[in-house]
Amino acid sequence: MLLELPPGAYGISYNVYTHKSQDNLPAGWNSYCAATYNEVARKLQHSGFHQLQYSNWACDSIDASDAYWMILSLLRICPPGKCQSIMKAIKIHHITNWAFDATHNTQLGGEYSPHLEGPTPAGLQLPQFTWESQEAMDINNWRI
Repeated sequence: MLLELPPGAYGISYNVYTHKSQDNLPAGWNSYCAATYNEVARKLQHSGFHQLQYSNWACDSIDASDAYWMILSLLRICPPGKCQSIMKAIKIHHITNWAFDATHNTQLGGEYSPHLEGPTPAGLQLPQFTWESQEAMDINNWRI
């Protein structure tokens, strides 16, 4: 089946169980998730993938079977067995047209968000929700 799919841009998306990584032994690996994410990132970058989001990567010129083998190679990250035991999900997706990536059109300044819609933290380029804090309550930290 993989050999029948067209070459082109393929992405790999994954997610890990935080508790299985960070919980103390014997329930977890007693390590930070960042260590696993960094190891995965090194392998993906070395294989020609570029990061789209935190755990979403793409390669513009690859076969589906090579993308699948890339996923299998992630099982060899150190320590042995960690990736298999903390992986919540991992998927390959075929990117048929980059026009389906609406990121730039929906971010502030894009076609669908040309300007701010409401009060936005002064230090942010992109509006996002914020936690309640003393700084959040200071009117000088907001712009309209």
